Amino acid sequence: TWKEDVEHIDSSFLISHIDFIFQRIKRCPWLETLTFNQLCEYVFPYRVGYEPPQLFFELQDSLYQAEIEELLNYDDIKTDPVRIFNVKSPFRMTSLTVPLLYKGRYIDYEIANCASLAIAKKWRGRLLLCPVTFDIVPAYADRSGHHRWAVMINNNQVNGYTQLTSAISGKGKVYRHTFSHQAYPCDTLEYVPPFFRSPFYMDVTSDYNQVRDVIINVPDSIDNRYVYLCVFNNLHWAPVALSKNNDGNCCFKNVGCGVVYIPAIYNGRRMQTFSFPFLLDLQGKFSYFQPDVTAQTTLRLERKYPLKYSTRISNQRFLSAKLECSNTSDFRSYICAGSFDSISY
Repeated sequence: TWKEDVEHIDSSFLISHIDFIFQRIKRCPWLETLTFNQLCEYVFPYRVGYEPPQLFFELQDSLYQAEIEELLNYDDIKTDPVRIFNVKSPFRMTSLTVPLLYKGRYIDYEIANCASLAIAKKWRGRLLLCPVTFDIVPAYADRSGHHRWAVMINNNQVNGYTQLTSAISGKGKVYRHTFSHQAYPCDTLEYVPPFFRSPFYMDVTSDYNQVRDVIINVPDSIDNRYVYLCVFNNLHWAPVALSKNNDGNCCFKNVGCGVVYIPAIYNGRRMQTFSFPFLLDLQGKFSYFQPDVTAQTTLRLERKYPLKYSTRISNQRFLSAKLECSNTSDFRSYICAGSFDSISY
């Protein structure tokens, strides 16, 4: 059951928390240049997600006091964010846990994926009074899945996914998790996908990608209040942007270039597209993909997904590897089905 903070957090908690932050701001040179709104968004919040509110100064004294003293030697913590947020990647053979306070005692919080790693980075950053949050790609436009990662407010990466910022054509929409309340569709009986029902995401696509506003004309036969732009997320179209239908015109702000989209609506919980997909290229031009069944051609696909830097590194490990097959689990007898003598890029 959801509980509103305004109904359950007393004034003494907020006063203690705010007083502590103001005292620490005077000792943190990297906070001096932040605006008051930035402090409210990235430093003052008393939680990083939906965990019970904590008095951070109690956790600082018990967990990170020595590291806070070390940080005071920095004029600008943005110069070395990876070192400051030195949490190992979860994609290693060993598991990774971090201590978090839960219901009055410390528990080992296991990091298993990008979401939990981003939360751990954000938690650590908040304890150190660093202006940290996390950004999210709700659906990749050139592969399956989604991703979120921790960032400084100037978008310095702090969880090691540096290749994400360089892959300009790989992102359709990017959103930032906020503490402040954002506009969201709350005044309709029409079905809206869960991601767009959250009031805590702000569009930051323009921080990562070339963008353009996209106008979509909606057929007169469609009276839905909301229209979506979708990207092809491996096996299905996934919505990444929402716009109101204003008498047949929808304006999508800051749409990432270099991506194929298709407009869609929801009939109940079922998505329905109403146009051909189109490419918004890196110059901001539209190219619709309309099939021509009278002029067919033959294609040879050598790769399903675009080549990523991380893929190149992983593929190097397969050089000289052999694929062996056996009818028994102990492999007393086996055959070599093939070997990786070279890696094709």
